[in-house]
Amino acid sequence: MQRPPANQPPLPASPQTQSGMTLIFTLGFLSVMLVMMLSLGTVARSQRRSATVLSDSVGSRLIAESAMERVLAELRVGCAG
Repeated sequence: MQRPPANQPPLPASPQTQSGMTLIFTLGFLSVMLVMMLSLGTVARSQRRSATVLSDSVGSRLIAESAMERVLAELRVGCAG
């Protein structure tokens, strides 16, 4: 196939080529969106686990402080009586 002379504009792409490019662009866009959604899901799951660990830690500390206060109260009553 011969090339057109330099002073003529290039021929427009055929509809089939344009359709193929549209498909590739769409697949690329969907791939990027999929990666973003998977990343968001991973971050959300990680944050939820961190919140659960923090909540359990705070609960454990409150239970330990409560037990300590109870023992101190019993010691005060026992020493006074």
